Amino acid sequence: MQGKYALPYVWTLTALLMMAAVLSGCSGIVQSFGEGFREGLHGTEEERRIQALNEAGYTLIEEGSFEEAVVKLEEAVRLVYELHPEYETLEEERDVSGDLDTPFNNLSWAYNELGEFEESLRFIERSLLLLPNTEAEYVNKGNALYGLNRSEEALEQYNLAIEDNRRSESAYYGRGMIYYDEGKFKEAADDFNRYLSFDSSDYDAAEMLLYSLIGQEEAGEALKFADKWFGDYPERFEAYRLKAIALEYAGKEEELEAFGRLAAEKFPDLPEAQELPGELYYDGGNYEASIAYFRDRLEVNPEDRASYVWLIRNFTATEDLASAEALYAEAEPLFLADPELLEAMGDLYGNAWRYVEGARYYGLAAELDPSDEWYAAAKLEALYSGNRMVECAAYGAEKLDPESSFTSIAYYTGLCELERGEYEAAVRMFEHAVGVDPTDYMAYAQLAYASLQLGLDAEAREYADITLGMVENDSTAEYVAQELEDRKRPLGERVEQFFRENYLYQESSSNWDEAFAGISSRSATAEQIALVVDQAKRPDDPFTFVIYGEDYEQLTEGGGEQVTYHEEDDLLYVSIPSFDAETDDRFISILDAVKQPENKTLALDLRGNAGGRSDSANRMLDALLPDYAASTMIYSDGYTESYYSDASSIAFDSIYILVDENSASAAELLALGLKSYLPNVTIVGRQTYGKGVGQVVFEDRSAKIMVFVVNFYWNVKQKNISEEKIRPDIEVEGNALESFMRPVRERSRAG
Repeated sequence: MQGKYALPYVWTLTALLMMAAVLSGCSGIVQSFGEGFREGLHGTEEERRIQALNEAGYTLIEEGSFEEAVVKLEEAVRLVYELHPEYETLEEERDVSGDLDTPFNNLSWAYNELGEFEESLRFIERSLLLLPNTEAEYVNKGNALYGLNRSEEALEQYNLAIEDNRRSESAYYGRGMIYYDEGKFKEAADDFNRYLSFDSSDYDAAEMLLYSLIGQEEAGEALKFADKWFGDYPERFEAYRLKAIALEYAGKEEELEAFGRLAAEKFPDLPEAQELPGELYYDGGNYEASIAYFRDRLEVNPEDRASYVWLIRNFTATEDLASAEALYAEAEPLFLADPELLEAMGDLYGNAWRYVEGARYYGLAAELDPSDEWYAAAKLEALYSGNRMVECAAYGAEKLDPESSFTSIAYYTGLCELERGEYEAAVRMFEHAVGVDPTDYMAYAQLAYASLQLGLDAEAREYADITLGMVENDSTAEYVAQELEDRKRPLGERVEQFFRENYLYQESSSNWDEAFAGISSRSATAEQIALVVDQAKRPDDPFTFVIYGEDYEQLTEGGGEQVTYHEEDDLLYVSIPSFDAETDDRFISILDAVKQPENKTLALDLRGNAGGRSDSANRMLDALLPDYAASTMIYSDGYTESYYSDASSIAFDSIYILVDENSASAAELLALGLKSYLPNVTIVGRQTYGKGVGQVVFEDRSAKIMVFVVNFYWNVKQKNISEEKIRPDIEVEGNALESFMRPVRERSRAG
């Protein structure tokens, strides 16, 4: 991750700190979670065995051996059930004698430490049924609920713990974290202050208090507190770290740099202290000084891993890709298995819009450290940004842990499934995300959209309302809500509005009002609407039309024609019959599987391809082009929208594009985009159709109707082919594939 003291990362850092701080960061909290038996070993032989197992589990937790503790405590719980079988199915509170609820509480604590919050909650709820209850039990339940992102319920438990014991430091800490998450920084500061009144030496609580003061924009108070804590604990490096955060927020750059050097001198044997000056240069944007600092450290110790990581971060910030790559080549043999170094390289390529390369490094980091789900999530985000939707969906399904409280893997997998048009799979992913974190409004918004696409209007409305209840202006939820309102109107009225708002040739369409008169009634059929649209459009416009009934079913259920391919020696032939929602995914998956494409010839067969989705063609351009404005859409109101390819590209030795008079629209967009930007592209065949426009589609699944309306012109490098068409470099007569491929093979063999 990025530097700890950089203010742009303060809030991200704090979010990452939350779970560690509440669950394990504070020694006082750890000690208060567990319970031993109050009177030593006593009672029957079975009770003494339970007590011994409980004490062993308690000791293992304090030693950090959580999995071993679970084994001991689960055995203790099993023996409790043998002694009292009714406890296993107990549904109401019951007064019990002795301490037989204690193993349940401690088992909850152990699962909490392992991050298995569902299991933690299960056992603490069992413990709370066995009265009397204690502060430790309330805190444990609060922590389990907090881990499950059920903050309101967690708050209730922390309040119960405080009612039971006004000095419940664990409860004050947990409650402070909830207030902090909710942006209630004053209340959070009050609770962290209260915690520190019991244990002033706890750094995690001190840091959270500092961030709470920063959240209130109290720079002076934050610095005052940091100075006091520094004065109280001048021999601890954490005190220097705390003051560095406060100095940076206060904007005291010169003092901050001097303070960093002072920390390095104070703790010569502490790596964190030695890195601090360079980190502070980096955080302040003084990359030249930071680079010089870490270069000097490498001179002293050529195997200083942290210096390599920080240098790559600096080169990322300065967009010096070549220096970062050279440095990584130097570092890789020394640190073959270092996730942080791989993460830095992933960030480097992501910052350079080379998402596919970035995804590879994040994936390697995830393999080395599968316990850190951030690496897998970073790979998914990179795959999504790099338009690798098939790989993204498969990787997300593989990495999703149903028991994890981490939502990003489900969220990005859901986004990729949405882009693939796999709405049911997307719904499952977003449902998982909101199940884990009920406050994840972005997942709720996408869940609303996916439900809308499936025709689940009631669910879509529910999820949109939940989203807008959390965030007033979420554009996705607002779109869903508006679309649901529109669906209440008669079909004919909705089609008329869609046509009027989107038709490109409005000024030259003479039959407009006459055609649409009378179809706004609720009884207008799909056939009637098709006739009206045919009358309303411009007579020479063959690209505005309606599909309904059996044709609609055939189109939506057929799945489109498949992309096919075969390889022969150093030649890859790919046939693309049309452009549907899955064409780009299939095409990109084929290209990604090619080994050493730079030594091979690519032949793209677009003959007879009448077009389809322009976004699919643009994504295919993205896979083959470096960073360009691949195409531009120009709408009737003059608004323009450009599609930019990222810097990642699959480079072939040469590309041949096979076209004929029936190659149109998106097929022409792909051909012209490649021909315009790449020097190694040859057009083979005959002059294309010349359709330099695109369509937008209205669909009503319940009525089984699609209305295709010409909506925009498109151009590549300010060139539109409506008049000129695309002319071949090599002309071919006839329709036999071999006639088109003969010049490709001849030129490919000639090199």
